[in-house]
Amino acid sequence: MNPILITIGDQAHPNGYESAPIHVLRELDRGDQTLLIGVAGWGVNWGEESPPPDPAGLDWKGSRPRRGKRFKDGPGPKLGTGYGGLGICHADSSFLRRVYLDWGSPNIPQSVLDSRSYDQIRKSKHWHAWQEWGATLVQSHIFHTYLVNEWKRKYWGPALEVYGETVEASLNARISNSSSSLGRALRREKAGIAEQVTRYVERGKKKSPRSGRRMEARVNLVLRLSEIWKS
Repeated sequence: MNPILITIGDQAHPNGYESAPIHVLRELDRGDQTLLIGVAGWGVNWGEESPPPDPAGLDWKGSRPRRGKRFKDGPGPKLGTGYGGLGICHADSSFLRRVYLDWGSPNIPQSVLDSRSYDQIRKSKHWHAWQEWGATLVQSHIFHTYLVNEWKRKYWGPALEVYGETVEASLNARISNSSSSLGRALRREKAGIAEQVTRYVERGKKKSPRSGRRMEARVNLVLRLSEIWKS
């Protein structure tokens, strides 16, 4: 991931909206672009270029606060946001346990780390120890690069193998980030964009109408990539 983007994430942004300069975005590979735009929900700063219509209907702004993802998310308000998970990909559950193995774990009983999600730890007596541990990690650009590469290995790689460098692959990686089982099923069927969108949104609607709308909004963020690639 380009260090410029990590630096942008360090800055204060009105209402929490981050935007990646289009010239920097174009230098990233499509896996990085998928994570930043389609999953983390960053906006695009088109500079002096005339932007195409925004599929998300947000005038190319980033996701509103507590919907997107930022490099220093996880430890709490002083560094990022204390919700979702760790770092730009909101590492949680099995992904977070992989971080413990590769980077060392906080001073918390292993049984707790093995059995509790990020949100469960955040609401427990162990939160302060976890917060201090996470705050140290997110200061490191090397750690951010690690998280991005692990996300790509876990979600982008399998989609790339089936779909190539296409919007279908980006959409599948986004879906897999929410539901690995649904992502796998769609890859087995080599489902196209329409089928992937329908199955993902329907999965959300089964939970609640609000969840269904949220899935639709996530899909529209992914579709931004098509416009970026054509520009």
